Order: sequence, then structure tokens, then C-alpha cells
Amino acid sequence: MLSLQSFSQATDQKISAAASGWTSKMNEWLKLSPEKTTQLTKLNEQMLVSIQEAYKPIKSNPSATDAEKKAAGNKFRDAMRKRDREINQLLSADEQAILKAHQNESRAIAQTKIMSNQLDLPPDQESKIEAINLEASKKLPENDGKKNRSEMSKTEKREMGQAMRKVQQEKEKAYADVLTAEQMKKYTETREKARNQMRNRRSGGNR
Repeated sequence: MLSLQSFSQATDQKISAAASGWTSKMNEWLKLSPEKTTQLTKLNEQMLVSIQEAYKPIKSNPSATDAEKKAAGNKFRDAMRKRDREINQLLSADEQAILKAHQNESRAIAQTKIMSNQLDLPPDQESKIEAINLEASKKLPENDGKKNRSEMSKTEKREMGQAMRKVQQEKEKAYADVLTAEQMKKYTETREKARNQMRNRRSGGNR
């Protein structure tokens, strides 16, 4: 499947193939009608083209500023949210619930694999961490693509941030019951390093 990093140089044929691949995966869960499958593929293609356009200036300019990279990232997220809004309009309520459940599971599995590689988790710990991540993913506040972050009020952003921090705190408390002190220390250090890198990118983008 086409990687996000290669979108800027992808041909229309590759983008179409990538969109079909994404649709095929989603259709494994949803068992959509041929008509809905075609519409879903079109939505995925439109999203990938938007992402391609967002990152093309960055890929072609090695000297791109932090502000330009940040702008491309914002366009990427907007394209994803737009696609999600349109998918919600396409799917029934039951289909939306099925899709969300599988997305939560995929998110939890991916996060667990990253942690397992970072912390060298044995199978018993990995299964417990995956269960924690899955439960946390169900609690995360989501607007289901109904509104871009740029369209949210300060109050809505603050409330969402508070809710996300609460979920993260609960998750890390559960981690502490599964991980050793050394593993927890490494996890905390890795997470703090990632936070600092994000802060640096944001501050650089505001210069």
C-alpha cells in the first residue's frame, strides 16, 4: 500500500490503488453494497489527492520552513477529517459503530506494538497493555470528523484537551500496574522526548 510519505510523488494510478486498498480493508469490516463501496473508494481517493497536494511543496523544497511544514500537517489533518465527515454521511448508524470499533482496535494494536518494541514486552505484558490501550481508545473524545479543530471554539478545544489528558492519566496509571519500574521509567522518558519534539516543532512554526 502507498505510504503517506510517497503521496507527493505518486501517480494517479498509485493513488487509485491505495484508495482501493483502504476501501477493501474497511469493507472487510462493513460488508458494504457495491454502490457504497464505489462511493467510499472515491472519498479515499479525494483525501489522498488532497494530502498529495498538501505535501508536494514540502517534498520539492528541502529548505521548507517549520511554518510551511506545520501548514502541510494541518492540511493533512483537515483532509482526513473531511473524509471522515463524508464517510459518516455515507454510512448508517450501525455501520459507523462497526467502523469505529475496528478503528479503535487497530489504533490500540498499533500503539501496543510500538510500546512492545520500545520496552521489550513479553507476551503476557503485551496482551495486558493492549487491553488497556483498547479500553482507552474507546474513551477518547472524538468529534467523528464533524468539525475541524480550526473550527472549534477555545472552550471546545479546552474541554477536549482536558478529556484527553484524563484518559491518558488513567491509561498510564493502568500501565504502572503492568510494567516494571524500569519499563515505566523508559516509557515516561520516551513519551516526554516525543512531547518535547512536538513542542519544538510548534514553537518553530510560530516564529
